[in-house]
Amino acid sequence: MMLSNNNNINNNNNNNNAFFNKTTQTSYELFEGYNDKLLEFAAIACTVFLVVGVPGNILTIIALTKGKRNRNATAIFIINLSISDLLFGCFNLPLAASTFFRRAWAHGDLLCRLLPLLRYGLLAVSLFTVSLITINRYVIIAHPRQYTRIYQRRYLTFMVMGAWLMAFSIMVPTWRGVWGKFGLDINIGSCSILPDRNGRSPKVILFLLAFLVPCICIVCCYARIFYLVRKAAFRTREPATSPKPRISHTAEPIINPIRHQTYAYACDTLNDENRKPFTVNEDLEYIDVNYSFEDLPISYEQISYENSPSNLQSKTTDVSPQRAGNRKN
Repeated sequence: MMLSNNNNINNNNNNNNAFFNKTTQTSYELFEGYNDKLLEFAAIACTVFLVVGVPGNILTIIALTKGKRNRNATAIFIINLSISDLLFGCFNLPLAASTFFRRAWAHGDLLCRLLPLLRYGLLAVSLFTVSLITINRYVIIAHPRQYTRIYQRRYLTFMVMGAWLMAFSIMVPTWRGVWGKFGLDINIGSCSILPDRNGRSPKVILFLLAFLVPCICIVCCYARIFYLVRKAAFRTREPATSPKPRISHTAEPIINPIRHQTYAYACDTLNDENRKPFTVNEDLEYIDVNYSFEDLPISYEQISYENSPSNLQSKTTDVSPQRAGNRKN
């Protein structure tokens, strides 16, 4: 009887100690040394982000879902990004604001484990989605012929699901306590990733996979886009390097292989390296493919004959040698 009573007393003491540890963990004062006004500002900022971000993401999802013209790859990625931000605003921001107001964690051990799981997981989903949007922009600019083959609806589903699975699958070992664990970190005043019994923590690997790799992908894609766009812009600005056609100093029109077109050039204008090409405002009816367009320093713009102001005043004349001989006869 005495042994059983001692065992019962010990069990009660252990339970009380466990309960005391939990209560001290949840009611332990955080943010020691921080100013109260600074914590109030942080709590108010979280509340403002919550009030503005949640309705904004909901409206974005509704607008992109209802619009039939917006059902493309970019719209799907933006919807996925909005869903991630919406979940973060609905779950993480209220808990963070409450912690700043109370200067303590009072929401239990389960929410303390879910908070860092969703924080890091949703952040990884957002970065992966932004990377997908960046790659989408790169493909449509650098490889436009492959765009429709790559961004089909079934492939888009795999891309979106892959972003979520990759983001949360790397958090499973930490959730199970195999590689780090989730818990209250007194040093930062929030629930985060703590070292496990062996002193291991996956923070470095999570930083590399979920943050550094997407950032490198984003920087490389946009740098390549900038290079291609800048290269194309320089090509359009470069003067013609091909041999110039022989031009007389008279005001006689120059006849080229393009029929139904008449071009008159001034010699001083063609000798100027900084000259600007003029625009042909007539519809091209026939072009001799054996002739090189590089010999003509002009740019062509197809404009409707009826809408052209110059064509309303005068019609195009045919000055081909054969037609000219027929007119004389």
